[in-house]
Amino acid sequence: MRTLLAASLIVLVFTLGAQAQILENHFSLDSITAADVNPAHFKPEPKWGFALGMGGELKANSWNLPLMREYGNRDLDESDKDVILKATNDDFLRVSMMGSPYVGVTYENYGFKVAGRVFAQGQAPSDFLKLALKGNELDEKFSFADSNFESAGYIETSAAVSFPVDDFVREAAGNIKLSNVRVGANIKHLTGAGFARLEGKGALLTKSDGQIEADGEARYAHSTSGSGFAVDLGVSAEVTERLQVDASILNLGQITWRDVEHGSAGFTAAFNISDPDSADFDYTTHDAEVGPNVTWKLPRTFRVGSAYKWTNEVTALADLSWTKSEAMGLLSRQAVGVEYAPWAFLPTQAVLVKETKQPLRLDLSAGLRFKYFRMNAHLINALSLVSTQAEGAGFGLSAEVRF
Repeated sequence: MRTLLAASLIVLVFTLGAQAQILENHFSLDSITAADVNPAHFKPEPKWGFALGMGGELKANSWNLPLMREYGNRDLDESDKDVILKATNDDFLRVSMMGSPYVGVTYENYGFKVAGRVFAQGQAPSDFLKLALKGNELDEKFSFADSNFESAGYIETSAAVSFPVDDFVREAAGNIKLSNVRVGANIKHLTGAGFARLEGKGALLTKSDGQIEADGEARYAHSTSGSGFAVDLGVSAEVTERLQVDASILNLGQITWRDVEHGSAGFTAAFNISDPDSADFDYTTHDAEVGPNVTWKLPRTFRVGSAYKWTNEVTALADLSWTKSEAMGLLSRQAVGVEYAPWAFLPTQAVLVKETKQPLRLDLSAGLRFKYFRMNAHLINALSLVSTQAEGAGFGLSAEVRF
């Protein structure tokens, strides 16, 4: 039973935060994948290019290895429970995962890419964990509102274009000292392969007389047929030879899922701790039936960024973004960091990140950058490897071969 409880706690403390990409060094962009962060970054060299690769990421906001190692297989006393709760986000437990294989070709200022997108993200109120650990406390109300989960898989076929607009900027605002101003766009057709959504809410009340009352309901929908469109827009510019700035809007679009099966279930329960046999439990279910189409908006990101080339080896980076999804709502992310490349092929990054309702954390990344091969690996919240009181953990890996 203790092992089951520990495993349940580990599952409960998985979470998602806002996007956690590696910060882009604007001085080292030369692939079609740069358009995923800002279409204006798409500056293909040489005239023709070809690339294929794979990216993936897993992130949580209330889970770490030391916590598992220390408390995963032992009896929990009250102080242990307090430590676990302290390492848990006060609002929501969130988790996300993403995978994306792709192949692309470029010609001068144009690019074409086909990518598979698979991701899942969900959140549950932290009261789930409080109930599991402190459910024996009386006169407490535990709320489970805004418990959401969504996952989707789709094929993204995109055309990218970027071009300089220095002449236009000089004519429109001659007193603005900017150079190498570029604008870019991605136009994407989306072919849906699968979609699932779960929305739940409920509450549990423990009274001083030992009476416990609970209720909840859940709705779900799923489909395997959908299509849609999306667009990315971006602009970048050089303020000086050492300072570059950019801004982008990503995933402005949606998929319409068809032949969607909708279902729901609900329950109410009441019993007294001193007399469990008197429990009153009632539930209702509505089997899944084909219903209205679901218009699903992609998680949208609005961001601005900058890069300052301090020396040939050191670049200071900053990124401010807001990501909005139907499962998570609006989440913000502020990041400042430094990239140190003792050799051109070996960039490393240390980044301070602050996300919505989460403590400041330190992310680390390292990469390999060769003419025909590029790889990046990043660790989200380095403190999660050494401290049981640190929130959040995540890992990401991407690799690309190009010609």
